Amino acid sequence: MRRVLGLCAAVVSLLATSAAAEDFPQRQFGLWQQTLTLDDGSYVIPPSQMCIDAKTEPRLTLVGAQMDRAQCSEYHMARQPGGKWSFHSVCSLSASISVVTAGTAWGDFLTHYAIDATGTTAGSVKPERNGTHRIVIDATWLGPCPPGMAGGDVASGGKTSNVFAKASN
Repeated sequence: MRRVLGLCAAVVSLLATSAAAEDFPQRQFGLWQQTLTLDDGSYVIPPSQMCIDAKTEPRLTLVGAQMDRAQCSEYHMARQPGGKWSFHSVCSLSASISVVTAGTAWGDFLTHYAIDATGTTAGSVKPERNGTHRIVIDATWLGPCPPGMAGGDVASGGKTSNVFAKASN
């Protein structure tokens, strides 16, 4: 689960980071529900909810290795015909773990967005985390963040964590 949330988070932050520089539409602040599909969908991932605010949006990626863009040495975006955005990032989860993510994002980013990306992880001591995986994200804005949920908090499967809190890999 942590691997999946991390992969999704890095892509999320990649797009948000480039937004300021390229007038990319940023997500509306508030609570977003994300439905994730990994690879062929045989690995069940419960929907997650993420609180986005003015402090967290500039730091987050839309999908990728991790959510904190400070861990990415590269992130590039390009506007495509039809309103889509293509992206590429290279991020480090630790001194030995790297993730390269590439994909496409589209939507109005006020009420909905979608992402189709491929991430390749290398260097993890856990073999199941290494390799190339496809991730598809469908996100819908639910409204303001509920009381007790702060920017960067992600709730999934009955647990809440903050994307900027260091996690062991």
